[in-house]
Amino acid sequence: MQENTLHPSTALSKASRRRAMSAVVSLSVLALVQLAGCATPPPPETRAEKIQKALRSLGFSETAEGWELNLSGKILFDTDSSELGAAGGTELSRIGPVLVNLDIKRLKVEGHTDNVGSDAYNLDLSLRRAQAVSRALVAQGVPSQGVTVRGFGKDRPVADNATAEGRQENRRVAIIVPAPLE
Repeated sequence: MQENTLHPSTALSKASRRRAMSAVVSLSVLALVQLAGCATPPPPETRAEKIQKALRSLGFSETAEGWELNLSGKILFDTDSSELGAAGGTELSRIGPVLVNLDIKRLKVEGHTDNVGSDAYNLDLSLRRAQAVSRALVAQGVPSQGVTVRGFGKDRPVADNATAEGRQENRRVAIIVPAPLE
Protein backbone atom coordinates (compact mmCIF):
# COMPACT_ATOMS: atom_id res chain seq x y z
CA MET A 1 0.00 0.00 0.00
CA GLN A 2 1.22 3.38 -1.00
CA GLU A 3 0.52 6.53 0.96
CA ASN A 4 -0.10 9.84 -0.65
CA THR A 5 1.64 12.38 1.50
CA LEU A 6 3.00 15.81 0.88
CA HIS A 7 6.42 16.82 1.78
CA PRO A 8 6.22 19.04 4.86
CA SER A 9 7.75 22.00 3.00
CA THR A 10 4.90 21.99 0.40
CA ALA A 11 2.01 21.46 2.75
CA LEU A 12 -0.08 24.55 3.45
CA SER A 13 -1.52 25.32 6.80
CA LYS A 14 -5.25 25.91 7.07
CA ALA A 15 -4.65 29.60 7.58
CA SER A 16 -2.50 29.79 4.46
CA ARG A 17 -5.12 27.99 2.40
CA ARG A 18 -7.81 30.40 3.64
CA ARG A 19 -5.67 33.40 2.74
CA ALA A 20 -5.00 31.95 -0.71
CA MET A 21 -8.69 31.21 -1.25
CA SER A 22 -9.63 34.70 -0.05
CA ALA A 23 -7.13 36.22 -2.50
CA VAL A 24 -8.59 34.17 -5.38
CA VAL A 25 -12.12 35.27 -4.47
CA SER A 26 -11.02 38.91 -4.18
CA LEU A 27 -9.33 38.79 -7.57
CA SER A 28 -12.41 37.16 -9.10
CA VAL A 29 -14.69 39.84 -7.67
CA LEU A 30 -12.34 42.57 -8.90
CA ALA A 31 -12.31 41.03 -12.40
CA LEU A 32 -16.12 40.87 -12.46
CA VAL A 33 -16.38 44.50 -11.36
CA GLN A 34 -13.98 45.55 -14.10
CA LEU A 35 -15.91 43.55 -16.70
CA ALA A 36 -19.16 45.06 -15.52
CA GLY A 37 -17.61 48.48 -16.10
CA CYS A 38 -17.11 47.49 -19.75
CA ALA A 39 -20.80 46.68 -20.08
CA THR A 40 -22.08 50.07 -19.04
CA PRO A 41 -24.91 51.24 -21.26
CA PRO A 42 -24.19 53.90 -23.86
CA PRO A 43 -25.12 57.46 -22.97
CA PRO A 44 -28.77 58.31 -23.63
CA GLU A 45 -29.65 59.65 -27.07
CA THR A 46 -29.72 63.40 -27.43
CA ARG A 47 -32.92 65.10 -28.59
CA ALA A 48 -31.37 65.71 -32.02
CA GLU A 49 -30.42 62.01 -32.33
CA LYS A 50 -33.97 60.95 -31.44
CA ILE A 51 -35.39 63.34 -34.03
CA GLN A 52 -32.95 62.11 -36.69
CA LYS A 53 -33.86 58.49 -36.01
CA ALA A 54 -37.59 59.23 -36.22
CA LEU A 55 -37.21 61.28 -39.41
CA ARG A 56 -35.20 58.49 -41.05
CA SER A 57 -37.94 56.02 -40.15
CA LEU A 58 -40.46 58.25 -41.98
CA GLY A 59 -38.28 58.33 -45.11
CA PHE A 60 -36.61 61.72 -44.61
CA SER A 61 -33.00 62.07 -45.75
CA GLU A 62 -30.39 64.56 -44.64
CA THR A 63 -29.66 67.41 -47.07
CA ALA A 64 -27.75 70.68 -46.91
CA GLU A 65 -30.97 72.43 -45.77
CA GLY A 66 -31.93 69.90 -43.11
CA TRP A 67 -34.07 66.76 -43.31
CA GLU A 68 -36.15 66.41 -46.47
CA LEU A 69 -38.98 64.14 -47.51
CA ASN A 70 -40.09 64.22 -51.14
CA LEU A 71 -43.68 63.16 -51.69
CA SER A 72 -44.24 62.70 -55.39
CA GLY A 73 -46.34 61.22 -58.14
CA LYS A 74 -49.84 59.83 -57.74
CA ILE A 75 -49.44 59.77 -53.97
CA LEU A 76 -50.09 63.50 -53.99
CA PHE A 77 -51.25 65.13 -57.19
CA ASP A 78 -52.57 64.32 -60.61
CA THR A 79 -51.61 66.44 -63.60
CA ASP A 80 -52.87 70.01 -63.31
CA SER A 81 -54.25 69.41 -59.80
CA SER A 82 -53.61 70.74 -56.32
CA GLU A 83 -56.23 68.42 -54.83
CA LEU A 84 -54.66 66.11 -52.28
CA GLY A 85 -55.60 62.51 -53.15
CA ALA A 86 -56.61 59.79 -50.68
CA ALA A 87 -53.19 58.15 -50.75
CA GLY A 88 -51.51 61.49 -50.08
CA GLY A 89 -53.89 62.20 -47.21
CA THR A 90 -53.13 58.79 -45.71
CA GLU A 91 -49.39 59.40 -46.02
CA LEU A 92 -49.67 62.79 -44.34
CA SER A 93 -51.82 61.25 -41.59
CA ARG A 94 -48.86 58.99 -40.86
CA ILE A 95 -46.25 61.76 -40.96
CA GLY A 96 -48.09 64.58 -39.13
CA PRO A 97 -48.49 62.93 -35.72
CA VAL A 98 -44.82 61.93 -35.66
CA LEU A 99 -43.75 65.51 -36.38
CA VAL A 100 -46.09 66.70 -33.61
CA ASN A 101 -44.72 64.12 -31.14
CA LEU A 102 -41.17 65.19 -31.99
CA ASP A 103 -42.20 68.78 -31.14
CA ILE A 104 -40.85 70.09 -34.45
CA LYS A 105 -41.07 73.88 -34.26
CA ARG A 106 -40.15 74.81 -37.85
CA LEU A 107 -41.08 73.17 -41.13
CA LYS A 108 -40.84 74.10 -44.82
CA VAL A 109 -43.34 72.80 -47.36
CA GLU A 110 -42.18 73.32 -50.94
CA GLY A 111 -44.36 72.65 -53.99
CA HIS A 112 -43.10 71.65 -57.44
CA THR A 113 -44.57 70.89 -60.86
CA ASP A 114 -43.59 69.24 -64.11
CA ASN A 115 -42.83 71.41 -67.16
CA VAL A 116 -46.29 71.26 -68.75
CA GLY A 117 -47.90 74.73 -68.86
CA SER A 118 -46.68 78.29 -68.50
CA ASP A 119 -44.17 79.40 -65.89
CA ALA A 120 -46.75 81.59 -64.11
CA TYR A 121 -49.34 78.82 -64.03
CA ASN A 122 -46.86 76.25 -62.70
CA LEU A 123 -45.62 78.66 -60.03
CA ASP A 124 -49.19 79.17 -58.80
CA LEU A 125 -49.99 75.43 -59.02
CA SER A 126 -46.86 74.52 -57.03
CA LEU A 127 -47.82 77.00 -54.31
CA ARG A 128 -51.37 75.58 -54.12
CA ARG A 129 -49.92 72.06 -53.79
CA ALA A 130 -47.65 73.15 -50.95
CA GLN A 131 -50.59 74.86 -49.25
CA ALA A 132 -52.68 71.67 -49.52
CA VAL A 133 -49.94 69.65 -47.81
CA SER A 134 -49.46 72.38 -45.19
CA ARG A 135 -53.20 72.38 -44.38
CA ALA A 136 -53.15 68.59 -43.99
CA LEU A 137 -50.16 68.74 -41.63
CA VAL A 138 -51.73 71.55 -39.58
CA ALA A 139 -54.91 69.46 -39.34
CA GLN A 140 -52.71 66.73 -37.81
CA GLY A 141 -51.52 69.17 -35.13
CA VAL A 142 -48.38 70.71 -36.65
CA PRO A 143 -48.32 74.35 -35.45
CA SER A 144 -49.18 76.63 -38.41
CA GLN A 145 -46.98 79.50 -37.21
CA GLY A 146 -43.85 77.40 -37.75
CA VAL A 147 -44.73 76.26 -41.31
CA THR A 148 -43.24 78.13 -44.26
CA VAL A 149 -44.92 77.43 -47.63
CA ARG A 150 -43.30 78.07 -51.04
CA GLY A 151 -43.96 77.18 -54.64
CA PHE A 152 -41.09 76.68 -57.10
CA GLY A 153 -43.04 75.77 -60.23
CA LYS A 154 -41.01 73.73 -62.69
CA ASP A 155 -37.62 75.21 -61.71
CA ARG A 156 -36.33 72.34 -59.56
CA PRO A 157 -37.03 69.04 -61.32
CA VAL A 158 -35.79 65.81 -59.74
CA ALA A 159 -36.42 63.74 -62.87
CA ASP A 160 -36.47 64.13 -66.64
CA ASN A 161 -39.58 65.95 -67.82
CA ALA A 162 -39.24 64.24 -71.23
CA THR A 163 -40.97 61.12 -69.87
CA ALA A 164 -44.36 60.59 -68.25
CA GLU A 165 -42.65 58.92 -65.26
CA GLY A 166 -40.27 61.84 -64.84
CA ARG A 167 -43.08 64.39 -65.01
CA GLN A 168 -44.99 62.40 -62.40
CA GLU A 169 -41.97 62.49 -60.04
CA ASN A 170 -41.65 66.24 -60.54
CA ARG A 171 -45.26 66.84 -59.44
CA ARG A 172 -44.25 66.71 -55.82
CA VAL A 173 -44.13 68.49 -52.51
CA ALA A 174 -41.07 68.40 -50.28
CA ILE A 175 -41.37 68.60 -46.51
CA ILE A 176 -38.19 69.95 -44.94
CA VAL A 177 -37.28 70.02 -41.26
CA PRO A 178 -34.56 72.71 -41.26
CA ALA A 179 -31.20 72.18 -39.61
CA PRO A 180 -30.16 72.46 -36.88
CA LEU A 181 -32.66 70.19 -35.21
CA GLU A 182 -33.96 71.79 -32.02
